[in-house]
Parts: sequence; C-alpha cells; structure tokens
Amino acid sequence: MSSPKPISWNFIKWIFAQIIPNELSLQLRCFVVMLMNLSMIGLQLALPFVLKQLVNSLEIESEESTIIILCFAYGLLWIATRFVTEIREIISYKIFATSVSQVTGSFFEYLLNQPLSFHINKDMGALIDELKRTQYTLYKGSIGFFLTILPRIIESLATLYILWKSYPLDIAITCTIFLYAITSASITSASASINAEQLANEAENEQSNFLFDHLLNIEAIQNNAQEKAEYERLQAVLSRTEQARTIAFKEQFMMMVLHGGLTGGLLLCVSLLTGYKVLNKAYTIGDFILLNSYIISFSESISQLGKHIKNLREGIVDLQGIYEIFQTKEKSLLSDESNHGDKKIIPSNTAISFKNISFSYIPEAPLLNNISFDIYHGKTVAIVGASGSGKSTITKLLLRLYQPTQGSITIGGTLLEELDLIDLRSQIGIVPQNPVLFKDTVFNNIAYANPIAPFEEVKLAAKTAKIDEFITKLPQKYETELGELGMTISGGERQRIALARALLKHPLIFIFDEATSALDTHTETSLMSSIVNASKDKTTLMIAHRLSTIMHADHIIVLDHGKIKEQGTHAQLLELNKLYAQLWYKQAESPEA
Repeated sequence: MSSPKPISWNFIKWIFAQIIPNELSLQLRCFVVMLMNLSMIGLQLALPFVLKQLVNSLEIESEESTIIILCFAYGLLWIATRFVTEIREIISYKIFATSVSQVTGSFFEYLLNQPLSFHINKDMGALIDELKRTQYTLYKGSIGFFLTILPRIIESLATLYILWKSYPLDIAITCTIFLYAITSASITSASASINAEQLANEAENEQSNFLFDHLLNIEAIQNNAQEKAEYERLQAVLSRTEQARTIAFKEQFMMMVLHGGLTGGLLLCVSLLTGYKVLNKAYTIGDFILLNSYIISFSESISQLGKHIKNLREGIVDLQGIYEIFQTKEKSLLSDESNHGDKKIIPSNTAISFKNISFSYIPEAPLLNNISFDIYHGKTVAIVGASGSGKSTITKLLLRLYQPTQGSITIGGTLLEELDLIDLRSQIGIVPQNPVLFKDTVFNNIAYANPIAPFEEVKLAAKTAKIDEFITKLPQKYETELGELGMTISGGERQRIALARALLKHPLIFIFDEATSALDTHTETSLMSSIVNASKDKTTLMIAHRLSTIMHADHIIVLDHGKIKEQGTHAQLLELNKLYAQLWYKQAESPEA
C-alpha cells in the first residue's frame, strides 16, 4: 500500500474551486451562512450566562418578575439557537448541493472528452466509485468545514477568552492544556488513519470493478456455468474489503476513545476546581453551572472538531483520487485546441485519402504497416481481410478516436487535424459491428444522432433499416424502453436500429463496419439493397466479412497482417485469383451461401 500522497497548492486551490460557488446568489448565501454562524456562536455563549443569572436569582430569592424574565430569556435564547441552526442548514444546503452537481458535471464532461484509449485503460467501476466518494466528501466535507469546523474553532477560542478573562488562571490553564491535548490527539489520530482509509478505498475500488465487470458479462458467466466459481471469487474480494474497512474502523474507534477520555478528564478537573470554590464560597452555584456548561460545550466543540479534522483528512484522500484523474496527461482532442482546427468538411468534396498510415495499440505489436489508399468522392470502398488485420482500426482512425503513429489522413484534401472535430464526427454516419444502445426508448436510441428529428423522419429511417415492423409490434412501440446496452433485443435488431440512427443523421460519409454480421442471409440481402440506395453518391467505407455484401463496391482492398495485399474491383480480384478469390470461393461453398 502506498504512503499518503503529498498535498500540493494546486490541489488545495482545486478543492476550494469546487466548494466555493461562482454564482453571485450562492456567494451571498455563503455570506449569510457565515453571519448566521457568528450569530449562533453568540447565542450559544449567551445561554450559560443567562442560566447562571437565573440560578443565582433563584438562590437569593429575587423578585418574581426578574425570575420570569430570565426564564423567558433562557427559553427564547434556546429557541433562537435552534432556529438559527436549522435555517442556516436550509440556506447552506443549496450551496453544497450545487458544489456536488458542479464537480459531477465537470467529471462527466472530462470523461466524455477523453480519447478512447483513456477509457479502455480505466476501470469503470473504480471511476464510478471515485465519483461517489467525491460527491459524499464534497457534501459532508463542505458542511463539516463551513457548519462545524469554522464555528467550532471560533466558539472554542471565544470560550477560552471568556475563561481567561473572567475566571482564575487555574481553570483557564487547565482548559488550555486539554485543548492542546485533544487537538494534538485529533491531528495525530487523523494522520494515523490515512493509510487505513487509502487501503479501504483501494479495496472498495476492486470490489466495484469486480461487480461491474461480472454483472455486465452475466451471459458469459451463465453460458459457462461459472456462477459458483464467480461467487467464490467475490467472497475473496469481499473479505479483503471487510478487512480494510475493519482496520479503518479500529482507527476511528481508538480516536473516539481517546477523545472521550480527554473530555472526561477535562470535565473532572474543572468540576473539582469549581466545586471546591463553591464550597469555599468563592463561586456561586450559578458560576458552577456556568463553567460546567461552558466546559461541556467547549469539550463537545473540541471533540467534534477532532472528528471533523479526521473526516477532512480522510476526505482529502478521497478527493485526491478524482483530482489525479483530472490531471491525467492523455490529450483530450476536444478540449485541446492544438489537436484540431476549425475547418468544415465541404459537401462537394468528401474524398478520403490515407497516406503511409502506420498504427499500433501496443508499440511492440504494429497493427497497420504503411498503408495508403483513396476513397473518391461519392464512391464506395470495401475493406476485407482476416480478423485482426486492422480493418475496424481504420474506421477508428478516420473518426479520430485514435491517432496514427505515422502518416496522414485527409478529407477533401484537408488534414483531419485541421478539421473541427465535432463537425468531422457529425458528418460521418457509422453502423458498427457491435452497436451500443442506451437504456432508453427505441425512439430516443434512433434519434440519438439527430435529437431534433420529427417522429415521421425517425419512422422513415426505421422503415429503410427494415426495423419499423418489429418496433410496431413492441408493447409501447417507439416508446418501448430497451434494457441495459439494448440486450433485451437480438443482435440483428440492434444492428438495424444502429443503421436507422446512421440514416437519420444524413451524413456526408458512411461507414458500415460489419453492419449486417448479425443478420440471417435473407434479411441481409434485403437490407443490403437499402444500404446501397442510402449510400448512393455518398462517400462510403465498408468493412465486411461476407464478401457477397461488398460485390457492388467501386473498389475493394484486401488487408493481411496490416498490409494491403490486393486491391481492385470484385471482378478484377477474382481474375487475379489470389487471396480474395480464395476467400470468395471458400465462402461460396459454405451452406450459408
């Protein structure tokens, strides 16, 4: 387990940027909360003094009117204290809720703008856990700081001032010594609990990753009858989380015991000192009650202060996790202006050119090796090849989900880096091999790429994609909600919804990446005619396994181990009688063909 990370000034500034609101109305709320904190402290300090006067008046049998006034004053002060406390929390809630919303929104926006490589290398379960801990810490931490730590510090110092100013040195010195002891114990115990908190956070991240990954892949677990094995694996993960949390709880328990002992010691010492003075007629009973009230309040303040200092220190550990994610050095294409320009794709010239492109996900394993090809404006180019030859990677490079390690890609003669990234992706309609659908209605899933499209247009796209008939048979038709990742419908139906989405986008460029791989031959043949018609006169890139789906392409490229082995029309490649021809005749002999 790593030792506590150093706290930088930039990190401190980042925390305050999350807590302190930007809106003027919320800043005014902060000001009002601070004023109410001071009012509450004044009321709490006045309560014991009024109680002292009341007790002394009863002891010396003062006039009835005086006693009634003091009773009313004491009761009203108590009511006012509670009223100010509750109103303060109501006013402050909006501030803290906004703080949580701001950091959640910023974190989500940051993740959306990160390159695909960032998400592939991150554990989604841990990211969600980091966000949850940050939300809790910001809410509780900001409440603790503004509503507890600052008021408790001011109240403790004010109480000490009263004791030093109004009572003998022995009581003031005793309280000061215990204040130092409790504060030191709080800081020491908080430091000792940091490692335990880090260990617990790491264990919880592991647990979240395990649950997220396995529930997402529940079908694979059930298909392979691994339910019992995965349950046993989970028990091991839960055991580590339990041990880590137990250690953290023990640290917290020891701190509470230490605080309780020191607080009890302070009360004992002050009670003995003031009780002795009352017996010797140096103090009145009112003084005894006043001092003990102050000491109880003072002890509670210090104890709460220690608890919140510990929470603050542990909260810093939680916040460091999400702060480090924000500091990730991977370049975000959207947020980094140097990574993209402001040029738009010209509709009359959407020709695509790949020049000397090389790429690898892992430096030691190159995937594409110095490939070059062109897709002329309004023409269709198909790429075929064995699995792992780099076909789908070419589509990711065109969408700038990844950057080539060598070479350049242009659209209409303009480098991708000079094009506006949003415009680039808005003008490309893609139907991937494994479409991703949201847990939302069918309508919203189709309209995702064009949210302002009217229902009639969405329905037309669905008809073209041969999915309208299926949708109209669903219980709620287009308002039927799909399950997680669209798993409540078949792979073929997901592909057709993805196709409808791409058609609704009205893009300048189409990418069909194994767009019919999940369909039966009859449906595929019917759908291919729709695809051909929709992509007519549009610059189109097709990735295919079944060669019968790309016979119509103007140009076909055969990839093998990251290199272009053959290229030409369907007829030319058959005449060449090499790799493409072998694949064609092999597929033609299959029962499916």
